[in-house]
Amino acid sequence: MIIRTAIFSLIATAFSAAAIADDGGTVRPQHIVSLSPCLDVTLIELVSEDRIAALSHYARNSYSSNVDAAIAARLPITYETAEEIMALAPDLVLTSRHSALATRNALDQLHIHTELFDVPDSIDGSIADIRRMGELVGESARADALIEKIHQALDDLTPQSDKRVLALIFQPNGFSPGMGTMPHDLLTRAGFENATARLGLKRWGNMALEWVIADPPQVLLSGAHDGGVSFAQKLLTHPALRALEPQMMRAHYEQKLLNCGGPVLITAAHALKLAHDHALADLK
Repeated sequence: MIIRTAIFSLIATAFSAAAIADDGGTVRPQHIVSLSPCLDVTLIELVSEDRIAALSHYARNSYSSNVDAAIAARLPITYETAEEIMALAPDLVLTSRHSALATRNALDQLHIHTELFDVPDSIDGSIADIRRMGELVGESARADALIEKIHQALDDLTPQSDKRVLALIFQPNGFSPGMGTMPHDLLTRAGFENATARLGLKRWGNMALEWVIADPPQVLLSGAHDGGVSFAQKLLTHPALRALEPQMMRAHYEQKLLNCGGPVLITAAHALKLAHDHALADLK
């Protein structure tokens, strides 16, 4: 085991030394591994696929991943074990606070270059992460271009009307974002009032179906049923919610839009703008 670990360490060191610098001296890692679904989606925007040694295994879960299914199918993945990652001999591993601690520790002990990202709870924090990743992979210009697209999507999100529309993001098991989250910020920017604020929900929580029935929002934002038989999934198609539809508009908002920032902010902003425009039209 000691011999095998030493060999992997030597291989990783060799690849690390092979990172390519451009004419301006910017180092561009050529074998990058991502261990986070949110880092996956940003990495794909910043580098060419031939520089991605592996994405996280979450990338191939179409229900929860924001990675294009075709891209996820053709790129390698790992299940976050140190042995898998060492075998890829990466020159950069992107990890998050949710990445397995044992794997992170093992990679550190083997002197494999890892970078740890927090889970941002604000749009500004997410943009800062894009800028940092751009510097790490030697693609600051592409990072700036992505950030500009996000700012444009956020500008387009600003409603023409000052009228606030009461909305609730309601996902499986009643999962909802409260104050202090990126989805709450996006809702506010889009001209919605987050219904969870009436109950003082901070961060994340599960809203009871009974609460929705007793005080329905004007718009319920929820994803599609994934075919599961659990109560958490069935809650999205509960007859009580259908009975409220004459007074409560349903709008499509996938649960995976809650999971990440980065490029996902663009998709989330477009979905919220569409829902808000439809809601204003219905409320006239």
